[in-house]
Amino acid sequence: MTLSIKTDIFKEMVSRAIKGASQNKLIPLTGLMAIQLKDNKLTLITTDASNYLYIKQDNVVGDEFYVVTQVEQFSKLVGKMTCETITLEVNNGILNVKGNGDYKIELPLDEEGNPVVLPNPVDDVKEGKSAEVNLATIKTILNTIKPALAVTMEIPVYTRCYMGKRVVATDTYKVSSLDADVLKAEPLLLSAETMNLLDVMTCEKVNFLQLDDVVVFDTPDCVVYGHTMGGVEDYQIDAISELLEQDKEFQKYLPEDYRLMKVAEKVFDVNVEL
Repeated sequence: MTLSIKTDIFKEMVSRAIKGASQNKLIPLTGLMAIQLKDNKLTLITTDASNYLYIKQDNVVGDEFYVVTQVEQFSKLVGKMTCETITLEVNNGILNVKGNGDYKIELPLDEEGNPVVLPNPVDDVKEGKSAEVNLATIKTILNTIKPALAVTMEIPVYTRCYMGKRVVATDTYKVSSLDADVLKAEPLLLSAETMNLLDVMTCEKVNFLQLDDVVVFDTPDCVVYGHTMGGVEDYQIDAISELLEQDKEFQKYLPEDYRLMKVAEKVFDVNVEL
């Protein structure tokens, strides 16, 4: 099994893919990266054991190829490459990386002594509720809504982002809201980890798919697979929405320049216990 790819393209792919690997020492799966070439489409797969990140590149030359290697060791090696092309080859349980030099990486084995195969759950999601989301909207959520999430577990539900008729994040002292039904779905909660992976996306249009508790954000060069989080029924969205509407009313009486600044930030202290 052999594949070749331009070094600058591959380095960019690897640098994005490693963001999906949490590298939890207690969960070996999270320290691995799958490299798959099928029908001249190269896919890198990483996981934190719940979310999966797929980074893709079309028109890659090589044989049908599949290997799983250690994320940290492999990414550091690729990051040091300055050659024009990188070639990967697998022989007898060894990944041979040819670039500035010739490097050999021993491949991890499962309990039965066979090469590890990483789960590929996105292939099981063929249909479901769908919507199209603008990348600009996702970036707005990540930059102005997500920072309001709780970062401690006193009330776990508020460590998650509420996606319904509006997008909301709160730590019960500050609230951030975007008045848009982004996913066109029943209200759901997304973890901070799932949302962080959306920051890897670069295409302007993102296809959203939901099947039961599974969510998929899909573009030609990047796919994020995750799960909705429990507790949406405990999220005090009615009380929060009432508070947000009160703030809108209050802003009407502010000087215009200050009001515009507040609206743009969409973050304000509420100092109430939800």
